[in-house]
Amino acid sequence: MIIIFLIFTLISIFLKVKGSKSFVDSVPFLIVTLLSWISFFTNLYLDSSMQLIYAYEVISILIVMLFGSNIANFLKLKMLGIFILTLGASFQFTFQYEFLYLYVILSIFIAFNTKLNNDKALSFPYLMFNLMALMKARELIETPFSIGVFSVVATLVILYLVLKKFQSLTVLHKSISYPVWLGLFTFSFPVSYLLIILSLILLLEILQCFEIKFLNRYREKILAATFFIILIPFSLSNLFLAIMIMSMLVISLYLNRSTSANEEGLSC
Repeated sequence: MIIIFLIFTLISIFLKVKGSKSFVDSVPFLIVTLLSWISFFTNLYLDSSMQLIYAYEVISILIVMLFGSNIANFLKLKMLGIFILTLGASFQFTFQYEFLYLYVILSIFIAFNTKLNNDKALSFPYLMFNLMALMKARELIETPFSIGVFSVVATLVILYLVLKKFQSLTVLHKSISYPVWLGLFTFSFPVSYLLIILSLILLLEILQCFEIKFLNRYREKILAATFFIILIPFSLSNLFLAIMIMSMLVISLYLNRSTSANEEGLSC
């Protein structure tokens, strides 16, 4: 796993430095990348879930205070997360995992909606930091409650896709990626599957933050493929809903592929 994070870190640094007018423009990106790796190595030496959460919160707040915009809303959502953890502690061991799962849901939402200084590239190391920091939570929160919440979120996203008249998945990247991330923290995967999913998620975020011409045309297919892999364990608990979600994604891919082909034909 560490090798995958390292490879994508090096790729992102190369793309950022190559696309910057001067080294100074890359400094914020490099600082956020460094903080994400400090968080990763710190987590290796922390034992309790509360220590992991404290380290995650301190570094995430530090990043946003240094390079974020709309800090007030960010801090309000962070306070909500702390409130959720406090409720979980008040119930002691009864609903501990359920409240931790709600905290992870909120943390993913905050990560996707945090804006960093009008620099699109900064989002990649920040999202990678969140992915690194929250990975240990996977071992704690696979419960019937978490699978039910994933069902609701995935259904709402597909309904949103239908309401948007099967708009391009690339345009709806953030909305589609949310249940993908959520699925990563909800289900258990074999190590090989987990590494594939992590690689695809990081590849998608790099394509979202940087312009890679020869890969951008495949972004929709990569996003759909990642969602399909997430749905494999989900189908064991709700086969009908998994098939419905897959069908909606395939329809969207087909319609947007047809539209792109028509546009190319007209341009010729």
